[in-house]
Amino acid sequence: LDAIVSLAHQRAARTGEPVDADTLFDERIEGWVRHAAGWRENAGSRRVHYVRYEDLLADTPAEVERLVAFLGLDCDAARRARAVEQTHFDRMRQLDDRFGPKRQDGAHFLRGGRRGDGTLAFSEARQRCYRSLVSEHFGADPWMAFYASPPA
Repeated sequence: LDAIVSLAHQRAARTGEPVDADTLFDERIEGWVRHAAGWRENAGSRRVHYVRYEDLLADTPAEVERLVAFLGLDCDAARRARAVEQTHFDRMRQLDDRFGPKRQDGAHFLRGGRRGDGTLAFSEARQRCYRSLVSEHFGADPWMAFYASPPA
């Protein structure tokens, strides 16, 4: 859901026109869930490392450790700590300001670095629709169960 809200903001920044998140939800949510499911289905044939933004926010050092292990890197504690520092939203915003696309309206590609905007933006009916689509396309995939559950 957060991705749909972000897409609405990005489109509005790019076009200079307001974008209705509910309309975008109706147009895109099923395709987005199918797209994400396709990546999960491919996991058996390729080495793919998945990172949920929610997990990165909750425990950045643990996610960096998982990535280092997946890549098989020999990475000392100082380099891992630097990687953690470099993934904080404030640092990413600085890099976006320096290297990211410049928009006439001053909007940033990286808006807020938080999760939960989708829960705030969409009605309970749309949230149920989303959770139903996730359950339908991902089944019992434990990695995606997070998204199929109502927010706490």
